[in-house]
Amino acid sequence: MILNQFDIDSILLQVLADVEKYDIYSFILFDSLYRTGLRINELIDYSRITQIDTNTVLITTQKFSNPRAINTSLLNPTYYKAFQDNTLKLFVRSYSYYNSAFITRCRYFKDLKIGGKLVTTHLFRHNYIKKLALNGFTAQQISAIIGERVDKNTQGYIDSIITAT
Repeated sequence: MILNQFDIDSILLQVLADVEKYDIYSFILFDSLYRTGLRINELIDYSRITQIDTNTVLITTQKFSNPRAINTSLLNPTYYKAFQDNTLKLFVRSYSYYNSAFITRCRYFKDLKIGGKLVTTHLFRHNYIKKLALNGFTAQQISAIIGERVDKNTQGYIDSIITAT
């Protein structure tokens, strides 16, 4: 299963349909994860993010501390504006509990699904890597893009099946 824009839009509709369970920041984070393939900790740890120029931010990866250049157009506009306005710290502090373990355990997020698959933050990383592979990128090229040092780890993402957890 590879997610598409319709799938990510369906998450937004689920979030907006039940504002007592979710908030719009859930969607903002999911949207940025979908567009970039970052790990949730890379996205919410504002100390990892540095503005390089008007179109690029540099994000230090969590696993190997490899820097990854991200085009700012790939980030959710609301997320990027909070970064530019230097309010990301407040935004992230409020939502620092967004990690895959939390979302998997949270009774609300157990209802958030795409095509019957549970939505976790790591689902978006798998999806991003699989899209790169389907577009002809090699494991070595994908490793460089996502900040992995070991092509074998990247191949694991490519070979994995995106399933509910």
